Amino acid sequence: MKKKVAIIGAGITGLTVAWELKRGDVEVVLFEKSYRAGGVIESELCEEKYLIESGPNTLNLDDKRVVEFLNSLDLQNDL
Repeated sequence: MKKKVAIIGAGITGLTVAWELKRGDVEVVLFEKSYRAGGVIESELCEEKYLIESGPNTLNLDDKRVVEFLNSLDLQNDL
């Protein structure tokens, strides 16, 4: 029987957990109170010509698990 997991919060942590569980063939239901996913991560077009990016202020690249996760998303060249 396939496992089913509910995740509350679609910020970066909730999305990361959902991604990892889906890779393990777990059925995921993600709940978010806001109108959009991403938590503090946001892109906003200002005056129709400037893009403002906001988000988390830290990323621990000394943690092997963080680096492996970013590599699994093919983001190693974007660091």
